[in-house]
Amino acid sequence: RQVRNRLGDLLSMLDQGQDAWLALRNMQRLQSDLEQLKAQTEELAQRTAGQSLDELSPDDRSTLERILDQQLQTAEDAREAINTLDEQAQRLEEQDPTQAEALRQAAQQARAAQLEQKLREAGAQIQQNQTSSAAQSQQEVLDELEQLLEELENTIRNRDNALRRELASIIESLKTLIDAQEREIIRLDAMKLDNVFDGMDQRIIALVRNTLSVRDEALGAFPETRSIADHVTRAGNAQNAAIVALRANPINPEGAQQSQQDALQHLRNALEEAQRLDDQAAQRQLERAREELRKQYAEALDTQARIHDETVALGEDRLD
Repeated sequence: RQVRNRLGDLLSMLDQGQDAWLALRNMQRLQSDLEQLKAQTEELAQRTAGQSLDELSPDDRSTLERILDQQLQTAEDAREAINTLDEQAQRLEEQDPTQAEALRQAAQQARAAQLEQKLREAGAQIQQNQTSSAAQSQQEVLDELEQLLEELENTIRNRDNALRRELASIIESLKTLIDAQEREIIRLDAMKLDNVFDGMDQRIIALVRNTLSVRDEALGAFPETRSIADHVTRAGNAQNAAIVALRANPINPEGAQQSQQDALQHLRNALEEAQRLDDQAAQRQLERAREELRKQYAEALDTQARIHDETVALGEDRLD
């Protein structure tokens, strides 16, 4: 049940436009749950080694049945989750092809590895009190899941790298637009003093072209950057309103200047949004780096503990 619920949460977050790294963290927790189930299976296997099903104590039989229930539910949940991955990948195809492909590959890999079948085989083994064999089957699934997680993580990492490169380009373009918009505001103020506005509309027309170019860049980059495009679109609309005011009869310089001020604010909002998205991507990269360090540290501790145990055992053998 936890498998299905967490993968359901994963897909829900993707559907809401959340980032795939959150889904990855949920899948890592899923992996942790399966590891715990395997540990319970191994513990029971050690305690009941050599016993037939009929020889199990009531407590051990109850534990066996509980593990069996969890194992069979996990197999069913895996089947449903894999099907849902395909369905969600299809829904995301136009909105976010990168995430859609990552989900589709994950589903294909899970089917190729026969994860559901192996989980059901482990269930059949548990039912026959073949807990050692069941633990081996569980480990095979964990190995496949580890590979799947690694590939998803690489996809997510590469996506954030690409996203930040695109954001860097958009941020630079927005800063250029803001500078240009501020110059045109100053220029119109100067023209208002002389009451001469020749060529001002053409200058803003050129600025609109550049603004729409940045809007198109933001629209075509990533789903996240569409929020930037919305602000830039508003800026372009305000610039067009300034052109209309400058071409009015009589000319409306005050209206044109207000529209330019509005455009400037929209561009600043777009820049703020782009920087926010970049900060989020940077934070995800930092979290992944920390997670990798924690994983390496845990592996180092495990290695150290194993070496210590082997050394102690060797010393005891020599004393004997």
